Amino acid sequence: MVSFWGSVYIYLELFTPTLSHSDPSPDPFARVVFLNQSQVTEKLEKTLCPTWDQTLIYEQLEIHGEATSIAEKPPEIIIELFDHDTFVSTCTLKIKK
Repeated sequence: MVSFWGSVYIYLELFTPTLSHSDPSPDPFARVVFLNQSQVTEKLEKTLCPTWDQTLIYEQLEIHGEATSIAEKPPEIIIELFDHDTFVSTCTLKIKK
C-alpha cells in the first residue's frame, strides 16, 4: 500500500446542452471523485458554460500496489456536472491515463 496526496485542478469551459433543456439558467457545480473520496467545486450562478479556476486537494490517499504499477495504471478520476437547483447529473467525464 502506498499513501499519496493529490490535487485536481478544475478549469472547464464547455457548453452543456443537457442543462439547457431542463433549466435555461442553471447553477452548475462539479463533483470530482478520486478513489473513495469526493469533493465539489463552488457553485456558479446561471451559466451554460461553466468555468472554474479551482484546485481540489485530496489528502491521505491510500492505493494498494507497487508505486511503479500505480504509475503505469493510475486510478480513474471522475468528474460529474450537476445543476444545483435540481441536483441532476448532466455529464460524467472519466479521466484515464
